[in-house]
Formats: sequence, C-alpha cells, structure tokens
Amino acid sequence: MRRAHSSVKRLEHFGPELMEASGLFLKHKHGQFSDRFAGRLMFPIENAAGDLVAFGARKLQDTDGPKYLNSRATEIYDKSSLLYNLRRAANAARETDPIVVVVLGNSEREGNSRPLICRFE
Repeated sequence: MRRAHSSVKRLEHFGPELMEASGLFLKHKHGQFSDRFAGRLMFPIENAAGDLVAFGARKLQDTDGPKYLNSRATEIYDKSSLLYNLRRAANAARETDPIVVVVLGNSEREGNSRPLICRFE
C-alpha cells in the first residue's frame, strides 16, 4: 500500500477537486485520497474518437472487493453509452465484408462478460 500512497502524493498538486472528478481516487472521510485501482491490472477505455475516458481493472490477488472494477461515471464517461473497444472494431470492420462482431459489455452485475452479437453487411 505504500506505493499507492506515494502515487497519490505525487498527484496532489492537481488539487482535491480535480483528483475527485477524475474518478481515479477514493476520497475518504477526512479528505484524504487513496488509489481507486491499487492492486489491479488496468485497461484503458476509449470513446469512439479514441480519447481515453476511463479505466477498467481486474484485481491481481484473491482479496476482498469486486473482481472487476470500472471507473465511476464522470463528465466524460458513462459506461451505459459506450462500447468497449468500438473504435478498433470499427476500423477492422471497414476492411472486412461482411462481419460478425461480438462485444463484451461492461456490467457491474455481470462483470465484463455480457455478450452482444451484431451482424454488419
């Protein structure tokens, strides 16, 4: 946990408002922050334009807490209106005719395993 604490310390110059708005930190009762994704393997989540808008993460050890954790909703990230990896899939789709795409959606209740199948022609 010491390493996570030092990463929070290095980012304190951004100020508490921005740190909280980023969704990367948890704000505790006394105004202190901790790394929301400590001990997890993080995956970037991009919007359709390729901009980084959030993170998904999987815990690395068998500890308390959810197996998968996503960034919380922010001004730039609403997981219900975003398909993970859509930009890369769309680029590949332009080169293939016809295609079937299987998308794994982000779902708090079901982890990251809700399939959606689409056919493009």
